[in-house]
Amino acid sequence: MNVTADQRAAVQALYAQRCGYCGVSEIDTGGPLQIDHYQPISKGGGNDLDNLVYACAHCNRFKGSYWPDADSPDSFHLLHPLEDDLTAHIQLTADGRLIGLTPRGWF
Repeated sequence: MNVTADQRAAVQALYAQRCGYCGVSEIDTGGPLQIDHYQPISKGGGNDLDNLVYACAHCNRFKGSYWPDADSPDSFHLLHPLEDDLTAHIQLTADGRLIGLTPRGWF
């Protein structure tokens, strides 16, 4: 399932041209970011707008096709950039590091 140009534009706008996972902008990376399937297609995800995340190459590669098993503890579930309150789980330090505040945030 390929993402259409219209879907790409909608995701890009929805995430304000920033990576949904780490927040880096297109300006910082020097060009457009990638479209990630929050729930990978190989694990049953689709091209619904709420399953598409604008992601930098590093975050997209790091996440890969990860998806927790149904019986995995909550701490193994990924934070969704638009559905979870990221500030409750992750803190950005003055030196640019991300620190987990909860088990999901650390994961």
